Amino acid sequence: YHSDVTGHGFLKGCIGKTYFNLFGRKMINGCDILYAPSTVYAHHSPYLKSCSREIIPAPPGIDDGFSSTQNEPGTGSEDIPSHLEETASRKYLLFVGKPGLKEKGFHVLYRAWESLVRKGSGMDLVVAGKVNGEGYEVYKGESRVYFTGEITSRRMMYYLYRHATGSVLPSLT
Repeated sequence: YHSDVTGHGFLKGCIGKTYFNLFGRKMINGCDILYAPSTVYAHHSPYLKSCSREIIPAPPGIDDGFSSTQNEPGTGSEDIPSHLEETASRKYLLFVGKPGLKEKGFHVLYRAWESLVRKGSGMDLVVAGKVNGEGYEVYKGESRVYFTGEITSRRMMYYLYRHATGSVLPSLT
């Protein structure tokens, strides 16, 4: 179970409740094993906190077994763009998600990152996710912000997480 359909606004709340009553409850009751991002999430979720079954915490992360020593066809270092290979030798924060979705909080992370840079941090910012809409020209103009676009390669995700100084999930919901 990854996310409640909730959020700001009356309409989004109504859609979330309707979805849960029509589909979500059946999904939860019909599954063999129920995983959630954390026990805290399960406790605060308006839909999971009333669930009577065991919820197993499964924090987001990467498959540790998918190491760079594997030689699967099409998943070698050749799919790592050269500008990202350069970041492996520098410190960077990693944001994974769609930065254009306000609820993902990328704009909050960007302001915090700018503050770190002003204080002398040599940290870059790598954004892994599809950029939709306008308004990202400001961010794209920053020489220490790298936008990878949508990533479909598990090797690429492993690489980005492995070399990141930290991964930041600034979600607002």
